[in-house]
Amino acid sequence: MKNVLYETAMHYYHGSKLLVADTRIAWKLLGRVAVGHTLSRREHNLLVRVCADIARLVPLSFFVLVPMMEFALPFALKLFPNLLPSTFEEKHQKEEKRVQLLKVRLELAQLMEG
Repeated sequence: MKNVLYETAMHYYHGSKLLVADTRIAWKLLGRVAVGHTLSRREHNLLVRVCADIARLVPLSFFVLVPMMEFALPFALKLFPNLLPSTFEEKHQKEEKRVQLLKVRLELAQLMEG
């Protein structure tokens, strides 16, 4: 039990650090866009992802700021799986999304082919 709690805490700690680092990079990219530079595809995707992650922090902060609401967080995550920022996703969640996207793409390709 202790090991699971430690691993979960470390997962969220590293996710928080990654979100802060991504936010710093996105802020610099936003400054470049404001000056008039264009972004590469990778930079644009990072900027969009970080903006979406920051927008997801607003409803998540509700659970942290309101007393005793953190106990409702697991139920909210079950109802709304995309409530957490992408840096907090676990490997199996990312793999499930990747498999689901591949299935949709294959179905679309078959539909367009036939």
